[in-house]
Amino acid sequence: MVEAAIKDAEKNAAANGVREDNFRFIACKAEDAFRDLQYLLPKGVDLKKANVVGVLDPPRAGIHERVVMTCRKVS
Repeated sequence: MVEAAIKDAEKNAAANGVREDNFRFIACKAEDAFRDLQYLLPKGVDLKKANVVGVLDPPRAGIHERVVMTCRKVS
């Protein structure tokens, strides 16, 4: 997990006019993100109504089965 990548992503979003209340970049293990998802969303975002997108970087076939199952539950 590279914090510098988060800073770069935030700068790119700002440069492209993406409003800060529409996103949040985080660097953590996927299983931690899912566990804490309701606390990681931008303020005022309702998890049941929002379109939440997760990006696994680097993408890989070997992700843990629990992460795959959790993705399915969340969707």
